[in-house]
Amino acid sequence: MKGENYMSDERETEVREAARAAVGVLQRDGWCQWTLCTPDGRRCMVGSVHVVAAPAVAEEVFDRARRVIGKNLLVAWNDEPRRTVDEVVSVLERVAAGEGASS
Repeated sequence: MKGENYMSDERETEVREAARAAVGVLQRDGWCQWTLCTPDGRRCMVGSVHVVAAPAVAEEVFDRARRVIGKNLLVAWNDEPRRTVDEVVSVLERVAAGEGASS
């Protein structure tokens, strides 16, 4: 019997693909802070995930990203003054690689 925290292979694939796609959004459209999306289309980490994933998949990407960075507030982490797009992309790439999944 599968455990309570079991995630289907299909959902696992969706989560990883969403994280990869969010990286693509950031690379294509640019990254921002202090808002989900700027008038010219740049997005923060959370905004980039919302563009590519259904709500349940996005929540799993966010949960994994929280575990990767060790903080609960992704928006606050994204908006830290010295944060860089490379750090944001790195977290999403780590999620895409399977890091942060609950055991």
